[in-house]
Amino acid sequence: MNMESVEQHCLDYLDGAPNPLVAVSELLVHCRRSPECAGLTEQALLDFLRNHDLVRIIEPPAALLDDVAADEQALLEARVILKTRVPTRRQMSQIMEQQMTALADALQAALRHAESNRDAVAVARLRETLARTRLLRDKISELF
Repeated sequence: MNMESVEQHCLDYLDGAPNPLVAVSELLVHCRRSPECAGLTEQALLDFLRNHDLVRIIEPPAALLDDVAADEQALLEARVILKTRVPTRRQMSQIMEQQMTALADALQAALRHAESNRDAVAVARLRETLARTRLLRDKISELF
């Protein structure tokens, strides 16, 4: 396998991906589309990327994986980002604010739906979740 080809496929994909933080499995699928990378394994890709100067690997802490069910661990897989695409502190603050707003909006819509259906259990859970969302938003704002 030609690692220069793997490198070029990875860098091109990471540079053009809509989300700068790309799951390793997604990057692997992309690379394997090329005949010269068809035999690439996830471990070989990770080993290569860990030593590459232009990318960063973000891996979940092992302790976190121990506490997550096996079928949910895929959600916590390693991700790759080009160092040039790592957001600044200000950009990260804006991204997190957008994410929190989207979460709160979705929870508000679910709450309205639960209220209209007179689902007391769902209403209570959603109100609790909205309260936790506000606390999380406050903690995030303290970070930035």
